[in-house]
Amino acid sequence: MGTNVTGATWQATASVRVVDENNTPVDAATVTVRWSGLVTGGTTSGVTNAEGWAGPIYSEKTKASGTITCTVTNISKAGYTYDASANLVTSGQVSRGENLRHGLDPSGVDRVGWSEPLGRAGRGSRRRAR
Repeated sequence: MGTNVTGATWQATASVRVVDENNTPVDAATVTVRWSGLVTGGTTSGVTNAEGWAGPIYSEKTKASGTITCTVTNISKAGYTYDASANLVTSGQVSRGENLRHGLDPSGVDRVGWSEPLGRAGRGSRRRAR
């Protein structure tokens, strides 16, 4: 997570990486996030690239000081099922002017889990990200 400052306003930014159970990047998945804290409501989304990265995804702009939280609420791609319980990180926070990282990996980006649905390609077991 990070911040984007323009004059007196600022907004939070987040990049999310989606990988499968083998830690392989998932391309063309839509990642939906919910923003809260200083910016209430509002969901935005991004689509992953070949390396599995979606973003930066931007919150609304604000002039207030404080904290904005970003929470991954869904990941969708045809033929796959999102398994939130497999997330390594589900949400993160950033504060104005401090670019503080809370609950994020050292690179400052979230990685979330991905699983295939039961029975896909003839498999009988559910696969989960690590």
